[in-house]
Amino acid sequence: MNQADIEQRLREDAEVQLMLANVERLDLPDWWICAGVLRSKVWGTDLNAQSDIDIVYFDPSDISEATEKRHERQLCEWLDLPWSVKNQARMHAVNDLPPYTSAQDAIA
Repeated sequence: MNQADIEQRLREDAEVQLMLANVERLDLPDWWICAGVLRSKVWGTDLNAQSDIDIVYFDPSDISEATEKRHERQLCEWLDLPWSVKNQARMHAVNDLPPYTSAQDAIA
């Protein structure tokens, strides 16, 4: 499977498209859907009860964990799935690392 195959699989997956559309409604800066949900979709496995849908974003203007939780609650209202939303502008402190410069930097 190559990058084009992966992109096509994700574009054709109605559930992934619904997830993306709902996250887009939050209007978060520099956001990405990550980790287990993509792995499950790419390799054709189902999400299970322990899985979550990781959304990362980068907003140094508001590093409140309460804001992340508010975003999670909003997503759950729109689409009842196990969301996990994390602002990477604060996660360096949680992980005892140097500050990240973007969501992509944090993912890498």
